[in-house]
Amino acid sequence: MRWLIDKRVGRRDVLRSGVTIAPTQIGSVLVASDAAADDYFGIGCALSSDGSVLAVGAYQWEGSNSNQGGVYIYDWNGSAWTMRGSVLTASDAAADDNFGASCALSSDGSVLTVGAQQWEGSNSTQGGVYTYVIGLSPYSAPFLLSTT
Repeated sequence: MRWLIDKRVGRRDVLRSGVTIAPTQIGSVLVASDAAADDYFGIGCALSSDGSVLAVGAYQWEGSNSNQGGVYIYDWNGSAWTMRGSVLTASDAAADDNFGASCALSSDGSVLTVGAQQWEGSNSTQGGVYTYVIGLSPYSAPFLLSTT
């Protein structure tokens, strides 16, 4: 199996025995409910293995701090994506953390990791990774991994 990537349109087709299988879009184009200029919604995305949970990062989302970042979590209901709760933010959110620059979900969608590429621990812009159990409401953040 070979992957063919068309960077002009961000589309990936699988080629097998000369047959092209075109992807089928599910739902409409997803946009943040509170969309604003320069949020970079979609910079980091993760999908559970069964396609039922989607995490979308917006690393320059403006919460209470400039460019603190946020992550939107959606559930697929069979015909559309519905947002779960409010925008997820770091418990220690600060300006320019860029929380949501990257996202990863466990295969069942119950655990989420979020990269904050400019999080400042003991060093300037050292970066950090937050891990959440997202099956709970509100989300719990059992630990923060950093590069220290």
